[in-house]
Amino acid sequence: MKKIFVFLLFTLAIFVISDNCFAGPKKRRKTETAENSDEQKSKKAVDELIQSFNGESGRRDFTREDFSFLEEMDLSNKRIEGYVFDGAIFPEKTDFSETTIKTCSFVGTSLIGAIW
Repeated sequence: MKKIFVFLLFTLAIFVISDNCFAGPKKRRKTETAENSDEQKSKKAVDELIQSFNGESGRRDFTREDFSFLEEMDLSNKRIEGYVFDGAIFPEKTDFSETTIKTCSFVGTSLIGAIW
């Protein structure tokens, strides 16, 4: 009986150790997928922002969107009215020069290096 108990305990220990050892790559794959998903979501948000500026979309809420994957963002000479960018992250080279901004919200937005 003691031998069976020791054998089962040993088998369980090996199973737990091997499961923990091989969990790392699985978690990394899930993280990479999540990162790709976030980037795809960000690219979609940029497309929707452009469509909105062109009058092709009614979306005005870009809360917590991350545009920082872009090297630069040219929003110069735009009329930005009624948009919400709370918590959004803009690229360091964002150009707002000659832009009219009315009734917009930028609470907690990252605009480091933006040109006004």
